[in-house]
Amino acid sequence: MPKYRVIAEFIDLEAGQRRSPGEVIEVSSPARVKKLADAGVIDPDAVEETGPADAPETGNDGQPAATAEEQPDARSGAESPDKPKVKEK
Repeated sequence: MPKYRVIAEFIDLEAGQRRSPGEVIEVSSPARVKKLADAGVIDPDAVEETGPADAPETGNDGQPAATAEEQPDARSGAESPDKPKVKEK
């Protein structure tokens, strides 16, 4: 099935789900594509969605996940402000 990008929030009665801008959805028929595109809720041009290996990882908030360079290194010895320093004997 072809996939299309959602450009406006709507309730997908066929799937029984709320759709948000940015989602990529499968549309079952050309007539449904025309109906949704005419309503202004999907981009009428089909998208080629990247596979899992090519897709950027996202966090729970939909934002791209931090790269290894951006993530704090737990082994760096940097102290957390909420953990007291332990003295060695």
